[in-house]
Amino acid sequence: RPGPAHRRRHPGHGPRPPSGSPAGGTAQLEPSSLTMGRSHPIGAVGHSLGGLILFDRAVDEADKDPLHYSSLVTFGSQAPFFHAISRRSRSVVPFNGIDRVQLPSTIPRWINLWDPWDPLAFVAERTFVLGQNRPPEDRRAEYDRDSGIWTHSSYWSRPELPKAIREAFGR
Repeated sequence: RPGPAHRRRHPGHGPRPPSGSPAGGTAQLEPSSLTMGRSHPIGAVGHSLGGLILFDRAVDEADKDPLHYSSLVTFGSQAPFFHAISRRSRSVVPFNGIDRVQLPSTIPRWINLWDPWDPLAFVAERTFVLGQNRPPEDRRAEYDRDSGIWTHSSYWSRPELPKAIREAFGR
């Protein structure tokens, strides 16, 4: 069992604060506080399946209030691959292997990091086009020899990721 010094360094360990205290309890959010639409675009970052989920939330025609992004950063994402196999939504046309697919205005900027050694990462600019006929910004991440077979998880420790996030969100 971790001792008191461990709990000071790792505050998630140890007894939970009582319900209702400022440091614990249950947070309740009103649905109106979660409104994210055209008038409230968000910045989002997604790795692998997370990137696919973020993509789907922006293009899903069944969603009455799709997510609108100010910028989207994905890395190790399969959205281009899955859309090329079978379109992700009826709101965007299928990929015919030649013409890039126009994405809705919900994604005005997209930076997509990929590593050619990552079997789960795909370039987006060959499949999609954003508004004003601009492609997503595919950025090749330099292969990290130390990552071995864990290439797909190594983006987290690469300098390209924080650089892309800073550029996407202006910080």
